[in-house]
Amino acid sequence: MLALASAACTMNPPPYATSFQNVQKIKKLQQPVKVGTFDLGSNELAKISLRANTMKPAQGSFADYVRGAAIAELQQGNKLATDGDNELIATVTENMLDSTGFETGHGRMAARFTLKRGSATSFNKTLTANVDWPSSFVGSIAIPNAVNAYPDLVEKLLGNLWSDPDFVNALK
Repeated sequence: MLALASAACTMNPPPYATSFQNVQKIKKLQQPVKVGTFDLGSNELAKISLRANTMKPAQGSFADYVRGAAIAELQQGNKLATDGDNELIATVTENMLDSTGFETGHGRMAARFTLKRGSATSFNKTLTANVDWPSSFVGSIAIPNAVNAYPDLVEKLLGNLWSDPDFVNALK
């Protein structure tokens, strides 16, 4: 019984590594972007349950994780502004990893992205991303696979933003 109790723990998602494909999309944007506040749509999104385990960032929230990923990619694409007219803000509205599948795990994330130009809103849209990964009945395989899939989920969400035609047009 003690071994089962000690098996449950809190894990952190791996550090985000910028996506080459996302950076290439960013380089095509016509104007730089300042990154404002990113927040969670509800307190229920503060952690992700993975069977008997919990995942949450080592510091900050999942919204901070997505914000940090956006900053890193904009910086690498030479489109990060420290000031200026275009400010990106976001609210994470869905944040889920499902490691219960015996063969395949599934993750889904959604965020409402808003691009402000001065006091006017030039883009306001909820975007989603989904990711699947190999899973297992065995928790010691399924749970780490789910944790390691989280950066892929964030990469897909940001890739959807950087390539969204309305977002691209808002930066013209």
